Amino acid sequence: MSDRVRLAGQLIEARLSVSLSMRQFAERSGVDSSSISRFEDAQRLPSSELLQALVSTLQEAGANISWDLVHQIHNRAKSEQGKALVNDMYPSRAEVGETAPSEARNAREFVQALRDLHIWAGKPSMRTLEARAGGHVSKSTFHKMLNEDRLPRFDTLEAFLKVCGVQYPDMWTRKWRFLTRDQDVTAARRGTV
Repeated sequence: MSDRVRLAGQLIEARLSVSLSMRQFAERSGVDSSSISRFEDAQRLPSSELLQALVSTLQEAGANISWDLVHQIHNRAKSEQGKALVNDMYPSRAEVGETAPSEARNAREFVQALRDLHIWAGKPSMRTLEARAGGHVSKSTFHKMLNEDRLPRFDTLEAFLKVCGVQYPDMWTRKWRFLTRDQDVTAARRGTV
């Protein structure tokens, strides 16, 4: 896992631990929500000044986040970024059309994003997916996942992302966790948990 992804994870975990929405976080920190979204998706690396503002906001909200640790991860990520400049002549998967779940608002839309990812990966057969997964996930499980409008099991999702060649699965697993938490809250409100 890259340090950019680790940094994004630290920010997300801290924000969620104090139940701040992206909008609330943006308002309190003075950093626009689209920038925060790019930082949390590990698409961009914040400047040291912006990172300090974000961490301070989280600490003021009661999050247990260490500036020293975050700053250390940030410095390593900047170093990685410098090394990656050599590879900038090659487009990233996002630039060539790899799908992402960022717009999914519910299980149905998340599964549609998985279907889009399956197409992006060349629409391999369920048998091929099973073989790529080393037999750990059956073809019927993959088929069921892509044909039901409900969130898949986490381990099935991870295997699917791997066999489809997703380079940065964190944004998918983060969205899965968010939607699962959302479903649990909704079910609790209805009294169906």
